[in-house]
Amino acid sequence: MVHEKETISNETLQQLKETLLEIMRDFHHFCKENNLQYFLIGGTLLGAVRHKGFIPWDDDLDVVMPREDYERFIKLYQSKGPEDYLVQSIETDQNYWLPFAKLRKKGTLYDDLPTRHVKSHRGIFIDIFPLDHAKEPDDINQEIRARIAKTLRKIADFKTTALFSKDTGSTYKYVIKQSVALLFKPISTHRILMWQKKIIANQNSDDSKYFLNIGSQYHFKKQTMLKDIYYPPKQLEFEGEWFDVPGNYEYVLERIFGKNYMELPPENKRQTHAPVNIIFDTSKVKD
Repeated sequence: MVHEKETISNETLQQLKETLLEIMRDFHHFCKENNLQYFLIGGTLLGAVRHKGFIPWDDDLDVVMPREDYERFIKLYQSKGPEDYLVQSIETDQNYWLPFAKLRKKGTLYDDLPTRHVKSHRGIFIDIFPLDHAKEPDDINQEIRARIAKTLRKIADFKTTALFSKDTGSTYKYVIKQSVALLFKPISTHRILMWQKKIIANQNSDDSKYFLNIGSQYHFKKQTMLKDIYYPPKQLEFEGEWFDVPGNYEYVLERIFGKNYMELPPENKRQTHAPVNIIFDTSKVKD
């Protein structure tokens, strides 16, 4: 167990990576069995290319799925998914606070400071982001929609994290979060995120030439890319397993991280997400 405000130990980090790989392996098999397409993305894709696995100091795992596959996955997993896991999204959990899904392992706990109070499942997870149909990156109408969607996500985040934001940021940020949370208190986080989904997911038909990932931390223009960049998919080695990646994964990495993505960052930039509490088997924890 990692206690509040401790740095995650190397031993715990390694065990966390093993658990993430277990979840990813089972997710991969489920997708293949049900003809669902996914791609490694973000730091996970970078790790596959640069390290053939996790970035050494990283503690999460990210994938993207085209919106149609993403929606099918959520529906199918609730009826056909392995009992060891649950899929958590705004479609499955009224208390969920993010515009993308998490596949969580039951019987585990992963707490960070801002969301440790949320009355929702908080097991160890991989992140699953939807890829929505999009227009070219500089389309004005799309930019307006994307900025509104980002604002709605921020509101949902503030409503969820305001309670503990004083522990994690400046007094100014704390006051802003508290003010936003109070202003939007009459509107549920679930409704706000459903608005966000409607703005982005319904803006284009599947004959568009681009995909857009609005849920990620990176700027939406960086993640508005031609569908031909993703298809046909390739596979890369990741911790001894082989997983799907965008066909032109070099372009994706350069777009997100810049031309020097193969270079290691300075040591002061090598940070984990600093969870405050990790439990790998909650059945062994006494109340």
